[in-house]
Amino acid sequence: YEKMGQYSIEVAAIKQHIIGEMFAVAELRVNYRLQLLLGKFKERILALKAAAGKGGKRAGQGGDGGCGGFLVAPEEIGNWASSLEMFHEFEGLFTLEGKHGKDSALLELSVLAGKADLTEVLVDTLMYKNDSLMASALQLLDRTFGQRRRLVR
Repeated sequence: YEKMGQYSIEVAAIKQHIIGEMFAVAELRVNYRLQLLLGKFKERILALKAAAGKGGKRAGQGGDGGCGGFLVAPEEIGNWASSLEMFHEFEGLFTLEGKHGKDSALLELSVLAGKADLTEVLVDTLMYKNDSLMASALQLLDRTFGQRRRLVR
C-alpha cells in the first residue's frame, strides 16, 4: 500500500468504494433472507388459521379487532419458531443444501469475489494506514461473519 507512493490515496479510495458496494450486497442478502424467513412465518400462521377454522374460534369472538380471520395463539407461533423444523429452515438460508440455498449462495460475497479469498483480502486491508478503509473492511468482515446475528435482530 505505502509502496504505491502518490497513488496510495486513490487506491485506498477505490478499495473503500468496492468494500462499500460489497456491504450493500451484504445488506441485500440479509433482506432477501429476512423476506424468506417472514414468508415461513406467514405460511405457518395461515396453516394454523386453517386448522383453527376446522373447529377453532372465529375472530371477533376473541377480541382481535374483528379482522375476520381465525385466532392463532402466540404460544403456538412461539413453539413453532423455537422448533427443530424452524431451526432447519433458518440454517437452510445459509447453506447450499437448504431449499433456497442456490439463490442465497448467489449473494454470498465469496461467490461474487470469484477465486479471490475475500476474507484474506479484507484482513490484509485492516493493516493499511488508512482509518476509514480499515473501518470499512472491519465492518464488512463483521457483516460477513455475523449474518445469522444480523438476521435474528
